[in-house]
Amino acid sequence: ELNDTLKKFKVKNHLDTLDLDELHSKAVSIANETMVLVKNENNYLPLEENDDVLVLGYFANHARFVGLGSGWVNAYKHITFLDVLNQKGTNYKFLECFDEEKVLVSLDELEALKGKYSKVLLFLGQYQQDESEGVDRENIDIRPHQIEVLKMVKEVFDDFATVLVTGSVVNVKEVFELSNAMMITYLAGEGQSEAIYNNVFGLANP
Repeated sequence: ELNDTLKKFKVKNHLDTLDLDELHSKAVSIANETMVLVKNENNYLPLEENDDVLVLGYFANHARFVGLGSGWVNAYKHITFLDVLNQKGTNYKFLECFDEEKVLVSLDELEALKGKYSKVLLFLGQYQQDESEGVDRENIDIRPHQIEVLKMVKEVFDDFATVLVTGSVVNVKEVFELSNAMMITYLAGEGQSEAIYNNVFGLANP
């Protein structure tokens, strides 16, 4: 009976009539309006188009823009922030710095990059398993190894902006205190990475 019902109401060839690129552009436009700039000391943001940018952090090359469970959506495009920088021709260097469990960068590696870039962007956030439905959270803190990286970045560069990716409430005390600028993206859908670029580079107003 279920199969009969599915066959009866199935929309055939519906993808042939959809302009998925146009829908993606709409997703970017919507995501542009969801970013929240909670700190911008000395107008560190927006970045300039010709800035040499040091990009740090796992979430810059692992785009997290939807939740798990009923929050999961199959996206037309999976674009990372680094993908967008490549598309725009931005001069940047990237270090992942950490994964889901541990720190991947040393203080010496960061020290070697000091003074070579006009702006520094650090990506921090919550992983899927930190805030999935059906799982009680043990706390609202950013994982300790990310905070360790945050403190290392502060020690070396002093001036930097943090982009925080999270779908739910999170303790931002140390991030807020140590960063010159801090922008929260939330989970903004498949247009999120382009929207982060737009907001960080002043093409949209967070």
